Amino acid sequence: MTVALAFLAAMLTSQAPQDPVAAITAAIPIAEKDGDRPTFHFHPPAQWMNDPNGPIYYRGWYHLFYQHNPYGDQWGHMHWGHARSRDMVDWEQLRPAVAPAKDRGEDHVYSGSTHLNGYGKPVIFYTSISDKRPPEQWVATPLDDELIKWVQPANDPVLTLKAHGDTKIDEWRDPFIFDNDGATYMVTGGNIGGKGTVALYKASDKELMDWKYVGILFHHPTANDVECPNFVKIGNKWVLLVSVFGHVEWFSGSLADHKFVSEKTGILADGSYASQILKDKTGKPIHLAWINTGNHVGWNGVMTLPSELSLSKDGVLFRKPIAALSNLRINKISDWNGMELAKEPYSISGGALEFTVNIESQGPGLIKVAFPGGQLTYDSSSHLLTIPQRGSIVLKPSPSLRIHGFLDHAVLDVYVNDGEVTFSSLVDTRKPSLNIEFSVEGGNAKFKDVAFYRLRGARFDMSQFGP
Repeated sequence: MTVALAFLAAMLTSQAPQDPVAAITAAIPIAEKDGDRPTFHFHPPAQWMNDPNGPIYYRGWYHLFYQHNPYGDQWGHMHWGHARSRDMVDWEQLRPAVAPAKDRGEDHVYSGSTHLNGYGKPVIFYTSISDKRPPEQWVATPLDDELIKWVQPANDPVLTLKAHGDTKIDEWRDPFIFDNDGATYMVTGGNIGGKGTVALYKASDKELMDWKYVGILFHHPTANDVECPNFVKIGNKWVLLVSVFGHVEWFSGSLADHKFVSEKTGILADGSYASQILKDKTGKPIHLAWINTGNHVGWNGVMTLPSELSLSKDGVLFRKPIAALSNLRINKISDWNGMELAKEPYSISGGALEFTVNIESQGPGLIKVAFPGGQLTYDSSSHLLTIPQRGSIVLKPSPSLRIHGFLDHAVLDVYVNDGEVTFSSLVDTRKPSLNIEFSVEGGNAKFKDVAFYRLRGARFDMSQFGP
């Protein structure tokens, strides 16, 4: 659960309605009236959503859980929302999977992950929050193979702060489970003495109900707290994702003696937060995160587009949209191949677009890609890429700038140079039209390998939503 929102918990003292499905259903007409709402980014039927939680591929389905307030379009009453998909593009909306166990003093079901135990059965791990006790790590187990109904077993919690002995970890939450060398481990976020840390635990049983504290896996060099750690091996390197300072940072490096040593670092999918990694049906690592859209008209928040992670030979983390997103394409609408860029921009408009553009620089110049509310620029001399409202980064020298983008009403996702830099940005939909504009200033450049597509919305099947 993200710390920027956690302070609101103390303000939410009123009792929520008992039927989350009814509350969500009542808000759907309000949410559907909002023309700003993205159509192919994942979102719940209505109401508030934040962190992705526990995505897992199981028996032919991708299950996505997420932080969800069924009773309003602002943060509160944290449940685990639930949906499933065959391809991570079109979805079946399902009723919330885990609700706070009020009869056991639980106020919120915070973030976590889902993992197969030693018997091949999925187990949800999450941080249990109560106003009357410190945070604890709880589990939920499915009552059916469809993973529709879940229950918190009587042996909760499976891990408490007592496991740390004399080590005092504050803001302790967000368990993530992974396997290594035949054993199963958990990492959690938090801080020790105001310095961000990732703690490590090892399962002692096949059911994953008994855990032992191993030690501190990683000390963050600058953050005073760490949220939503993810830890995965890609090739022969380990990758750690942490949410700090309002964005997701990645570190790649090595693991030895239960310590992670960072060798490279950067920002992943700037403009998003609270990441989760799942393995697709082929074993590839897929990244998801939360985009806070700031809307409060029956809904708030969407997920980033599911994106595959890979490491370059020198340990740089790359991110690219999954191939299945091409299923959203309706038709190709423009061909600018070979055309020269000019100071006056080339423009394409529409509410739901995908574009792939290769801009070949012919000497010094400032390449601009503008959209309502922001502008990306690239200096072909210094190779400096400036991301709207965020900052700048020097790209590896290349004769061209490759951009793959998705415009979905109020949200724009951009992948630069095959995913070397990626970001999500909110679009100002109050403008008369949603235009993407390409131009060059003080130099020459031309389009190469250009394609624009109009996209359909994702299908959100409601037939399985309900009691």
